Amino acid sequence: MTANTRLALALGVFVIWMLVTVFSGGLFSEDEQASLDQLMSRGVVPQILLACVFITAASFLFPRRDVGLVAPVSGRSLLLTLPVAIYLALFFGLAVYLGLPSPKIVGIVVLNAILVGISEELACRGILFQGFRARFRVWPAIWRTSLIFAAMHVLNGFVTGQFGIAAVQSLAAFCTGMLFMAIRVRTGSLYPCMVLHALWNTGALLAVLAAVQQSGGQPATLEMGLIVLVPVLGVLPNLLYGLWLLRHAGRDEARQPQPA
Repeated sequence: MTANTRLALALGVFVIWMLVTVFSGGLFSEDEQASLDQLMSRGVVPQILLACVFITAASFLFPRRDVGLVAPVSGRSLLLTLPVAIYLALFFGLAVYLGLPSPKIVGIVVLNAILVGISEELACRGILFQGFRARFRVWPAIWRTSLIFAAMHVLNGFVTGQFGIAAVQSLAAFCTGMLFMAIRVRTGSLYPCMVLHALWNTGALLAVLAAVQQSGGQPATLEMGLIVLVPVLGVLPNLLYGLWLLRHAGRDEARQPQPA
């Protein structure tokens, strides 16, 4: 398979996955639009489940190593995730301090977060990134993947009806996406990215839900403020750490999988 064919196939799969993720919800429900934290906490989101099933099946079209469905290059490389784990503990600590929602809601949030982590990592830093790597050097592939990952979060506005918040989430997605991209490149595996992605979404959502619950669920401005401030203030360390991990990516070009 030529580099151009691999890229075209990767882009085609990604576009289908994105359409399923954003626009298939109407096939299952006629409920009016809800905020993202409400959507992720009231039940398994059908379009997220469907998108996860689709992208998992589509991943078999590509070599497992290209997609990153292999073990990390070494156990030592997993130490790179330790600062992220410590940082994530702050979000979970905040949620516990404010008061977690019911165990049922926590379970729903965790399940949805896992589905999102698997789905988005396979689609973006798995299939899409390997498509760009077949055609471009490592840094152009990183930038293209991260910018597309950020831009697609604007489409959350079609699900929630809140395009302003979706734009903020897009900025947050770019910063955190660069961190996941760095973990993907440095470990050679997508599995750590899936785990961190699921934990990040779980911690952030539980913190928002706990704060809204403590407020009595009354002030909508609190919920809006948290959804805006948590991404903006919380993701800057992700971007900085991700760029630091990628500081030698260009020099390590020879170690990266080469175009077929």
